[in-house]
Amino acid sequence: MSDSTIKQLIVLDGSNYSSWKTRMMMKIRNKRLLRCIEDKSFIDIDLDGRCMELLLDNIHPDLDHLISDLSTSYQIWNKLSSHFDKQTMTTAMNLYSSLASVIKSDTENIRDLAHRININYNKLKELKYTIDDLKILTLLHSLPPKYDAIITSIVDKQKSEWVYDEIVEKLVESESRISKWDQINEIEIAMKAKDKNICSHCKKSGHTYEKCYWNPVNKSTRPKWVKDKLMNKSDEHNDENFSLFSQTALKAIDNNGLSTMWYIDSGATQHFSPFKQLFKNYININSYDVNIANGGHVQVIGKGDITITIKYNNKPREITFTNVQHSPNMEYNLLSVSIG
Repeated sequence: MSDSTIKQLIVLDGSNYSSWKTRMMMKIRNKRLLRCIEDKSFIDIDLDGRCMELLLDNIHPDLDHLISDLSTSYQIWNKLSSHFDKQTMTTAMNLYSSLASVIKSDTENIRDLAHRININYNKLKELKYTIDDLKILTLLHSLPPKYDAIITSIVDKQKSEWVYDEIVEKLVESESRISKWDQINEIEIAMKAKDKNICSHCKKSGHTYEKCYWNPVNKSTRPKWVKDKLMNKSDEHNDENFSLFSQTALKAIDNNGLSTMWYIDSGATQHFSPFKQLFKNYININSYDVNIANGGHVQVIGKGDITITIKYNNKPREITFTNVQHSPNMEYNLLSVSIG
């Protein structure tokens, strides 16, 4: 294929990364500029300038926000790879889900149905997924919603990190944690069902209206947080701590509206999350290793704040955790009881 032919085919618009990457690699190789995007230590201002010009000429202006602060062709190439490779895996998961659940609509004829299926399979084929990759997609698609957090952590990783047997082991570990959480829920439900001593006013178990803090007769024995609530000065922080740390795990809604699970650890000294998309005020930091309970370690590369929404007294309540450490290799969110 001639260089002029390649030039007509490559403009990255955000939806064609896979084909753009293949054809752009051919063009860069033809120009003898491959070291500029493969070798981080390679320094040649003239060659790198030519390679950057080549890349920028074939990237749609709508994507400028991804690369505007980058200064070398190596940085641009790897930024695009990091951004779109992850997006490609999410796209593949969505495509596979739509194919696995395809149903003919009442207004659709067989030819239209076949055409719709063919389009999606061609898109999946363009992503160059192997049989092992499809096994992983099949496995993930078969899981119920309670596995959403671990599925997100797997799909968010680079495709090169997808190993079927390793993913199975991660899911087995997650299954054990989810099972424990389900057992805790069942115990709590059983205990509430047995407890007939429920207050007719606040609807909480463990006391009657005669002993309820909200009963005016008990005004002198009210704790401070009750008095503050009655004066519209709710001591939300104390309530949230009670809600959080009386449990071993916490179901919540993240700032993207997705269900997520947070596990509470009395031995942890920091909050941790592997999901970068949850962070606000994200800051990149010098990476460091943290020892974990199984004797291994994980790497921390950033930090920031995370806001989640929980149900407290059957009402939504927002909580913000500050200085949460970002560790992409962790498999779940972790809350430290020790820092509150």
